[in-house]
Amino acid sequence: MQYLGYAATAYGIQGATVNTAHTVLSDALDAAAVYVGLTRGSGHNELHVIAADLAEAKAQFLEAMSRDRADRGLTDATTQAHEAIQGLVNDGPASTVARELARLDVLAKKAEQRATWWDNVGEQLTALSARHREETDESTGALARAEEHAATVRAETTARLEARAESEGREYLDAVGEEAQTAGRLATAGWFGKRRAQREHDAAHDHAQALRGRLSSEWGTLPRHTGDLHEWAGRVAAQQAEEAPEAVEAETAVTAARQARTGLPEQQRRDRLTLLARLHGADKVRRDPDRYLRTSPQREAAKWRASAEEARAEAAELRGLPPNQAVYLIEIKRAAAKEARETALRERQRQLSDDQDPTRSAPRRDGRARGF
Repeated sequence: MQYLGYAATAYGIQGATVNTAHTVLSDALDAAAVYVGLTRGSGHNELHVIAADLAEAKAQFLEAMSRDRADRGLTDATTQAHEAIQGLVNDGPASTVARELARLDVLAKKAEQRATWWDNVGEQLTALSARHREETDESTGALARAEEHAATVRAETTARLEARAESEGREYLDAVGEEAQTAGRLATAGWFGKRRAQREHDAAHDHAQALRGRLSSEWGTLPRHTGDLHEWAGRVAAQQAEEAPEAVEAETAVTAARQARTGLPEQQRRDRLTLLARLHGADKVRRDPDRYLRTSPQREAAKWRASAEEARAEAAELRGLPPNQAVYLIEIKRAAAKEARETALRERQRQLSDDQDPTRSAPRRDGRARGF
C-alpha cells in the first residue's frame, strides 16, 4: 500500500505503511505518538528535531518519551489525583514535612539569635577582663613602686644613721680609752702630780659616763671595741631605721598598696557578677554564681551556632527527599529524641532518689558505699 499524503498527524497514519516516514518532534507528541511516527516507514524512518544543538535535541526526545497521555482508567486516574493533592491535606506527608521544615527554620533562627546574644555577652565580659587586667597591672605597679621607694628610704635612712652611730660610737670608745689612760696615770702619779692626775681622771670618767648614757639611751647598746664598731653601727642603725618617721611612712604606703592588690581579685569578682546579673538576671546569678562565672560565652555561642547549622542541615536533607521518605526520617529522629529525653529524665530521677535516700552514706575514697 502506498501512502500519498504529504503530511498527517500521528493518529491519522496509525495502521498505515509507507516507504519513507518523516516525523517532526513537537510538544504535542507523547511516547506512543513518537513510536507510531517512527514505525510507519518500511524502508526508512527519520525523526526531525528543531533544537540549538545535539544535547537539546536529546533532551526534547527524552521528554517526549516520558509523556504518557494514555487513558488507563478511573482507578489509575484516581490514584494519580490522590498523590497530586496528598500534600495539600492536613495529615499528608508533604504537609508533615512542611510543618517540620517550618519548625527547623524557627529553631535555626532562635539558635542564631542565642549565638548572637552570647557573642554580645562575650564582648562585654572581654571588655571587663581587659579593664581588670589594666587594674591589676596598675595595682601591681603601684605595689612595686611603693616597695622600691620604701627600700630606698630604708637604705638612705640606715646609711645616715649608721654614719652617725659610728661617729658617736668612736667618740665613746675614745672617751673610754682616755678614761683608762688617766686611770693609769693616776695610779703611777707621784705626790706632787697626784691631784692633777685625779682631776684629769675624774674629767675623763665623767665624759665617758655621759657618752655611755647617751649612747645607751639612743642606740640601746654600746660598742665593745674599735674592731666591733662598724658592725655595731650597722646593726643599731638598721634597728633605728625601722622606726624612723620617713621609713614608717614609706612602709605604711607599701602596706596600703599590698592590701589594695590583695583585695583586687575579690573586687573584680564582684564586678563580674554585677555584669552577669545584669545580663542573665540577678536572681539566677545569686542562686548559682559559680556556674555563671565558669560559663564560657565563646563556647556557648559556638554551641548555639552548631545547633543552627544542624537544624538547617536537617532541613536541607528533608528537602532533598520525597515526602514519604522525609516523613519516615522525621519519625525516626523524633523517636530518638524522645528516647534521649526519657533516658535523661530517668537518670535525673535516679540521682534525686539517691540524694534523698537517708540510708545511703557518702562514698569512701575508693568508691564503695559505707553504711551506718
